[in-house]
Amino acid sequence: MIPLFETTIPMALPSRPNLERSHWQRQKLVKKQNRSMGSVLVHATPPPLPVIVQLVRISPRMLDGDNLVGSVKACRDSIARWLGSKDDRQYREIRWVYGWRKDPKKRPGYQALEVKVFAWEPMTMFGKEVLEAVIEVGT
Repeated sequence: MIPLFETTIPMALPSRPNLERSHWQRQKLVKKQNRSMGSVLVHATPPPLPVIVQLVRISPRMLDGDNLVGSVKACRDSIARWLGSKDDRQYREIRWVYGWRKDPKKRPGYQALEVKVFAWEPMTMFGKEVLEAVIEVGT
């Protein structure tokens, strides 16, 4: 599938659930991530819904599923607002796919978020409408 929108944004993506910081330090991190996403998305035209959004965390270490989702939560919220959604809970219009991979250039301590937005095309199977998405992470 060819993405409708694609970008890679260098940013720190620590595991938010595991951060042992004060509330204000976590809020500062969220604001920084929102600003980074906003600076990229403000120049792009949002594609029509429904879409599939693939978020790939590029970092030296892998996180488990819960921490992976938590580390990109602020970015997910920014993308949902950019797409015209009131929040990130509109499952009928936006599907979220998560992934992780190491930096191909092997830069020490490098972290980034790769964002790809794909068209979500309905198809019929057995006389019923289903939604199909085939995405390979890391390609």
